[in-house]
Amino acid sequence: MTTYRLPGMRSEVPTWNSQAVHTYGRGRYSMITDALRSVVAALTEKYEAAYERPWQPDYKAAMLSAIVGVEVTISEIQGKFKLSQNRPGKINGRWSRN
Repeated sequence: MTTYRLPGMRSEVPTWNSQAVHTYGRGRYSMITDALRSVVAALTEKYEAAYERPWQPDYKAAMLSAIVGVEVTISEIQGKFKLSQNRPGKINGRWSRN
């Protein structure tokens, strides 16, 4: 949490840095074992690569059947952010005093 002061205010106002992304689209489930195995392998390779002894998945078909794959065809993305309000300078048409 950071704070900033607006003109005419006696105390500082708390603020938080935040970011949000909303993704819209049409989704579908996939229970195809070969496709799930491929996705798990690709994700593992990417996120385990930094480790000295990366984990290597060896899923049996029964274990893969417990994973539900979701594929989304994105039709719209909305993003919003509120960052660094505690910095000196103009904030929403007003000047901060730091």
